[in-house]
Amino acid sequence: MNANYIFLDKTDSTNLQLKRLIQTETTPEFFYCATGFQSSGKGTGTNKWHSEKDKNALFSILLRPQSIELSNQFLISKIISLSILEFLNQHTNNVKIKWPNDIFVNDKKIAGILIEVETKGNYFEKVIAGVGLNLNQEKFPYGLTNAVSLKNICNTDFNIKQSINEIVEIIRNKFSNISNYFVEKTNKLYESNLFKINEISKFRDKDGDFNGKIIGVNEFGQLLIDCEDSVRTYSFKEVEYLF
Repeated sequence: MNANYIFLDKTDSTNLQLKRLIQTETTPEFFYCATGFQSSGKGTGTNKWHSEKDKNALFSILLRPQSIELSNQFLISKIISLSILEFLNQHTNNVKIKWPNDIFVNDKKIAGILIEVETKGNYFEKVIAGVGLNLNQEKFPYGLTNAVSLKNICNTDFNIKQSINEIVEIIRNKFSNISNYFVEKTNKLYESNLFKINEISKFRDKDGDFNGKIIGVNEFGQLLIDCEDSVRTYSFKEVEYLF
């Protein structure tokens, strides 16, 4: 095992593998697990992450963000999202963050994030942030018509390990520079890069379909949608985008 990471040919899930690893091994404060293939890749909730073998960036990072308050937990998701966006912006345009945990390019999904948190008292004991980024996969399973890869966009192959290392280094740098100024800057950057920000779009909630405009997220990570007569607040899974 490398001092800072482990790369496996295959595993069930990098999040699960990392959880098992930290129970039996002493790992540094910033550590990640990557793989070429996941047999049971996890998305948010009951969702699965589909990935062709040795085609994409699949990894999970162990974080212990002592400088972030529990009440500001969504800042972790913002930092991970903006790190992936920063990497992708080096290669393509029109990269957006689709609240709460997806990255889109030209209205198609290129990456997903799964963040699992364990707390102890008033602090984060550990955070595992799983990332699936479509790099070199050219075709996707039936039904995933909204998926895209960086190769689809750029028509070139990307080195998977190098790409993961670049993203991890961006994340590492951001978490090492947390300050009040950094938080303020991150919040503004996150909102300015939100998918469909300030655009009239169609949504669906428990009461049916409606038109509204995303205007940002609050301090708890809830989505704010302006519906002319009021601003509605949504937690995860309470609202659906209609394309």
